[in-house]
Amino acid sequence: MSLTKTTQNASIGNVKAGDGALSPSLAGAATSAPVVSKKGFLTKQGNRYKSWKLRWFELNDQTLSYFKDKEAAVNKHHPYGTIILSTCEVVVDGYDHTHTANSLSLVTSERTYFMIAQSPQDRDDWIIVLREAIKGMSF
Repeated sequence: MSLTKTTQNASIGNVKAGDGALSPSLAGAATSAPVVSKKGFLTKQGNRYKSWKLRWFELNDQTLSYFKDKEAAVNKHHPYGTIILSTCEVVVDGYDHTHTANSLSLVTSERTYFMIAQSPQDRDDWIIVLREAIKGMSF
């Protein structure tokens, strides 16, 4: 997965391209859809059976949603799950639990989510944007 940063142009707003792209929020944008600040594939451990499945994740200003695949998100299907960022306490490297490189842990008030990114840079990007999103939820 390649990461491409968003560029700002005063006349056309934010422009982005590529899977897993990082994009800043659109200040003052007149839209009802949440702005996706990061999206991409992560392998997530299931809650009940503890199996690992590749899922498409989308982070917006209030939630982290995951879908069966990218097409499900593009076609606006219901996500398999949604994590409310206000319930999140911390995001850390998940190696201690998974013993797998590129892993991260997202701790909420109800459970801990374990995920594996496709590269060290991708893991670091997810940790940074999730921490920023959680910090933005703090009052």
